[in-house]
Formats: sequence, structure tokens, C-alpha cells
Amino acid sequence: MPVHGQMQILPGMSQGSMRMYYNAYAATYGSMEGARTRADGLAKSPRTNYQAMFRSGNHQSCTRAWINPTNTTDTVANKKVFGQEIIIGMQNDVHCANGAPKESYVKIELAEKGGC
Repeated sequence: MPVHGQMQILPGMSQGSMRMYYNAYAATYGSMEGARTRADGLAKSPRTNYQAMFRSGNHQSCTRAWINPTNTTDTVANKKVFGQEIIIGMQNDVHCANGAPKESYVKIELAEKGGC
């Protein structure tokens, strides 16, 4: 899998899309101010020098729980969180909207020249 700086190229992904997992460095009021006022558009707070990975928001801005209707029933067979027991019934990681999996497929459009 080719790696370019902090970015990994995944051969199974469509060109022009990326897979985004949980990320740190969410935008703050200061970093959003920096993104608006700096000539380079960098999301860096003018007062604290905190630099966000996002000009606004964070990874949750486009992340949601994937809720397949069949997974929201309490008759689905699933594995218990601890151990190897297969059961039928409610499990938080399977049935709740705030459980796994959480990730997003995000389409990136050109905002400016530069980057990877």
C-alpha cells in the first residue's frame, strides 16, 4: 500500500474519494478565525497557535452511524461483546445508533491548488 506523507493510497478506493476515520484536531473558534483571516487559509488560531485538521467542524461533520434496518431488530444473531458466545437479542454495539461501525466516504473537490 503506497504511503505519501500522512496519506495512504488504498487501491480499492475510487479515485477522488477518501476514507475518513476518527481524527483529532477539531476546529475551534480560534482556528476558524484563523482560516478566515490568514492569507494562506490555514486553520491556525491567531492567539494560541492551535492548528486544526479541519477549517470548520471535525470528522463527525460527515460521519454517522450506519444503521441497516435489519440490524435494528432484536432478533438478529450476534456475538457477545466479551467472549465467543453467539446469541440472539439486544447488543449495544450492534443495535444502537451510536455503536459501530462509524466511518465516512467523503468526496473531495478542489478548494485550492496544493495538498497531496
